[in-house]
Amino acid sequence: MYPFTIGLLISTPDLWEEVQAALRNLPLRVAFELATVGSLAVLLDKVERYRPEVLILDAAGLETRLAEFVAGARRSTVAPKVVVLNKSSDPEQILTALRAGASEYLYPPLIDSIKQAFERLSIDHDPQSSRSRETQKGRTFGFLSAKGGCGATTLACHVALEIQMQTAQSTVLTDLDLSSGLVRFLMQSKTRYSVVDAMRNVERLDSNYWNGLVSNGHAGLEVLSAPLDETTRDLPRVHEIRHVLRFARSQYAWLIADLGHGLDPLTWNAVEEIDELVLVSTMEVPALHRSKAIARQLLDAGFSRDRLRFILNRVPRKSDVTMDELERILDLRVFESVPNDYRVLEQAYADGRLVTSDQPVRQRMARIAAKLTGVTQEAPRRAKFSIFR
Repeated sequence: MYPFTIGLLISTPDLWEEVQAALRNLPLRVAFELATVGSLAVLLDKVERYRPEVLILDAAGLETRLAEFVAGARRSTVAPKVVVLNKSSDPEQILTALRAGASEYLYPPLIDSIKQAFERLSIDHDPQSSRSRETQKGRTFGFLSAKGGCGATTLACHVALEIQMQTAQSTVLTDLDLSSGLVRFLMQSKTRYSVVDAMRNVERLDSNYWNGLVSNGHAGLEVLSAPLDETTRDLPRVHEIRHVLRFARSQYAWLIADLGHGLDPLTWNAVEEIDELVLVSTMEVPALHRSKAIARQLLDAGFSRDRLRFILNRVPRKSDVTMDELERILDLRVFESVPNDYRVLEQAYADGRLVTSDQPVRQRMARIAAKLTGVTQEAPRRAKFSIFR
């Protein structure tokens, strides 16, 4: 189900209680709640301020003004879908609501009917609509390690910097690995705020609030870190990350997310908002085994294979298995491979910086950035060993 942002105008106590019960288990964010409203102008002010994607209206509370409120909301610049509630299935009221532009007309019992209505709205939701293109203008890449220690964070940081340098466009690096928060360390982020602050305050997300959350260690590349020393035990509902990512992609040309390792509930929600997922593995057997399992989970859940990029990291110069054999065993096409240069990486991090652009490992990361974004690079020299193709 698509995690809509919704607004409520419900004056009937019985309906209010049913709606609250129905929404409790749905991935929906309530932007505002009203029991009464004096005029359409007051409601439209709320709609323009909080920009809900769906507006739920209580017909009983509006009486003869139902058509005016439905049509007015639909004509606003936000143009939310409108769901009308009533205590009875009055044919005349149903006709009035639908003629005015309502998408749904519901009456008790509401638990199942509200869920079904939002499932229908999710199917009808078109991510290529003009409004979606306006609010989701940036492209997003998520970096996910098959298991801990595969290097997705290292790749995410360097590729994010390369994307900004190669495209000269606004770029944000978001750390969703809440258990380790290595992006903060590698990017030398100084802010005490984090992505959890954004998740806890989605109703406040605007440019001014966002600018207070991010840090800027490199020109043109901003960082939204994981928490520094705050417990993540009492996280907000994990689906709020989808609203955070949607807002972020409306502000930047490129969004890169470090997803940590494995598929937990936060990662699953983030994946729904990501254009391409970069699955990172090493040549170790356990990592390759987890890569195959994660890829199968993603594909079984409906994630398109053409959005999945598989990268082999820390590849040794000599290997007993060829790239073709690996691809056949894993049923995954290798998007790119990165040579093993542990010494260079350790020295860079000890110096408090990223790897310099003259190093082969950084050049391979630059090639990954170019392939992801479509930026044309000069053809690199032919690799000495075929596994670095």
